[in-house]
Order: sequence, then structure tokens, then C-alpha cells
Amino acid sequence: MNRVLIKSEDRLISTDSVNNFRITLPDAIEGVYELSEVAIYNTIYTVISGRNNTVYTNAGNATLTSGYYTTTTLAAEIQSKLRTATGDATVTCVFNSTTFKFDFTSTAAIIFQWSNGASDTASELLGFTNTNVLLNGSSSINPVNLTSTRGILIAIDKATSASSIMTGSVSSSLSGSFYIPINASFGSMINLTDHNNKQRVTIERATTLTIKLFDERGRTLQINDLNWSMLLEKVQIDYE
Repeated sequence: MNRVLIKSEDRLISTDSVNNFRITLPDAIEGVYELSEVAIYNTIYTVISGRNNTVYTNAGNATLTSGYYTTTTLAAEIQSKLRTATGDATVTCVFNSTTFKFDFTSTAAIIFQWSNGASDTASELLGFTNTNVLLNGSSSINPVNLTSTRGILIAIDKATSASSIMTGSVSSSLSGSFYIPINASFGSMINLTDHNNKQRVTIERATTLTIKLFDERGRTLQINDLNWSMLLEKVQIDYE
């Protein structure tokens, strides 16, 4: 097969996730394949349950609702959940459009406990490091960046990459992966723009493939069950 269209909606088991599924091909494939097209929407949430949704304090932990946020709506969500979790109605959280940081105030002695190393801590999301700080009068250490994921790694189980995949400072150790930078706003189609440097994988003979999606850190990527597709084209290799 010279052209292979892989669609998550054609997954072998319908109850499998769109980010981890098996697909059966009409014919066996083998050889070097190039990523030609991708049709995938940016439906990646700003706040993701189990990954960055908990604000830890000495007065109670605030659990943020998973979803897509702007800086303004996230500030409102943080303030609301902190007031509920700590019982302090004086807590405020405001996004400073000049510094691009969150500013906090409170009349209580509430301490952000960022040093606990929890896997679901919101410290990075809110622009903090892993150091505990008094909430009142504190501001994000770093400018806030709500882009929780910079790119998508599409991994194929029976493939090996023709070259290493670099994602900023992160080198993918996932064999047989394509890297797609996220260049679209939330809800928009992610475009495959680098047609001058197409990515290739070598696929061993197979009639079924397992496809998985990861972020640039190698973590399972959640795209909220929206189907996606990619087109692979076989590359003819001339041997001298």
C-alpha cells in the first residue's frame, strides 16, 4: 500500500480511546512511510485532571475544574476554588496583564505548598516554582503560559523513526513517532506546516497497528475523545 489513511474512528475496538487504539489495515504494509497529512483539532485542556488541577495550601487544597481557560477565566476559577477550600472569603486572584502573572491577596496566613512534588500540582500552570510561599502579596514567579502542551507525538508500535525527533529541549525516546507542533488555538485545526522536512518512519510488515498520542514530555495526551486522522505515503528508496 503506497498510501495509508489512519482514522481513529476506524479503531478495532470502539470503546478504546482515540489516543490509544489498534487499527486493522486492508492490506499488509512494509517499508519507509512519510507523514503527509494530519487532521486533528486542538482540544487539549488548559487544566487537566490528575496533571495540573490542584492548588495545595496549608489551609486546604483547591481542585480546579478541568477545561479550557483564558487567563481571566482561570483567575476567577482559582479565586473561587481557593475561597471554598480554605474557607477564606478574602482570597483574591487577579491576572496582571502588564506582568503576565497572577497576583494574590488574603487576610489569612495561607501558604501555597508548592514543594510537595505532587503529580497533579498546579504550580507550573500558575507560574510558580517548587518553593512554598505566603499567598498574601505573592505573584507568579514566571509569566503565565496556559499552553500546557507544545506538541503532539504520534507513536506507531511497529515503526522506528528514520531520525531523532526534537521537541525544543526534549528528545523523544518513543520509537516510530511523528511530532506535530501545536500551532492552532483551542478548537481549531492543527496544521502540518513543515512540508520541506517531512518526517519518516520505517514500518515492519504489519496488518494491524497500535497508535498512541503523547505530549512532548512523553505523557499520554488527552484530546477529549475527538476523532482524528493522518495520511502516510510510502517512500521509494533507491539503492545504488
